Amino acid sequence: MIEVHHLNASRSRRITWLFEELVVEYQLVTHQRDAGAPLQPRIQDESANHLGFLNARLDQRNYFVGDDLTGADVQLSFVAQLAVRFLGRDAYPDLAAFADRIEARPAYQRAMTRAGA
Repeated sequence: MIEVHHLNASRSRRITWLFEELVVEYQLVTHQRDAGAPLQPRIQDESANHLGFLNARLDQRNYFVGDDLTGADVQLSFVAQLAVRFLGRDAYPDLAAFADRIEARPAYQRAMTRAGA
């Protein structure tokens, strides 16, 4: 069985979600982050350009690649969620709508329940 090491409030939750989407059995080993450890990397000067590109990519589409959820969406979900959390829903509305769709998926909710948000 696959063993997934999960750090609370981290990007590793995408792996648990991907396994839930694929219906892959796994054992979860949880680790707790030190309270003083930074939760987000520093935002680079180019972040607005990157976020703008991603937001435009979602114009009139639900996912980044094609009509169905792909691994790209799983990976980019963290970026979309950070944008909404730190910049607000109005800054990048298509990323905000994407984050809503992602968080509404049953497998995502199962992963969050199992591994924690």
